[in-house]
Amino acid sequence: MLTKTYTAAAAIGKYRIAKFDAEGQVSAATAATDEAVGVTTDIPAAPGERCDIVHNGEGFVTAGGAIGAGKCIVAGADGKAVQVAPAAGSTVRLIGMALESATADGDIIRAFIYPVAFKG
Repeated sequence: MLTKTYTAAAAIGKYRIAKFDAEGQVSAATAATDEAVGVTTDIPAAPGERCDIVHNGEGFVTAGGAIGAGKCIVAGADGKAVQVAPAAGSTVRLIGMALESATADGDIIRAFIYPVAFKG
């Protein structure tokens, strides 16, 4: 697992998908098209606090709804993971693959983290 520490640009909860801002600080990724770079660990961060980000390997994510095990995931509202459903020709930023199923918003599941762009 590759984990690095950054400064939080805004409040970010535990197990949320993160992105960089222009200054290299992290905040929650909130859309499938955001350039997601990893997920936060079990420690939330307030603005200006240090925030650990898992860039690659096994981690946990907070689900934004139902997700099937083995399905690719992207950022949704408030940095929560959602199952990818790209429109034809659109590019999304995968954060990884769910290793467990989620049945509801707020479920915390294991995921293999590997940020990559994907064209539908």
